[in-house]
Amino acid sequence: MDSEINKDYEDDTIANDLPQAKSIKKKNNEKYKRMVHREVRKPWMFYPEDGSKANWDLFMTIVLVYTCVATPAQIAFPPEGGVKVGWKVVRWMVDFLFLMDIIVIFNSAN
Repeated sequence: MDSEINKDYEDDTIANDLPQAKSIKKKNNEKYKRMVHREVRKPWMFYPEDGSKANWDLFMTIVLVYTCVATPAQIAFPPEGGVKVGWKVVRWMVDFLFLMDIIVIFNSAN
């Protein structure tokens, strides 16, 4: 008997929420269609639906993970003869990539 009451309650809850769920789903679907089919696209903007923006974000995540691992290791275990030129180049490249990421983010659309 308890299972029948619970089932009736669940059915009423689902029935009450159904119109709202359909409305939300419809709004999200319309928003997605607008995003995919933008009528006015500026050439210097990076749009979130573009694959290149997703690839850039993934690449920057990898660079950030490298930085999170390398920086503490470099501080904890400094080289005895000083930092070699190759590692200085890597550090400058990472800094340059973070600068480029700032520029990309400033030119990204919502």
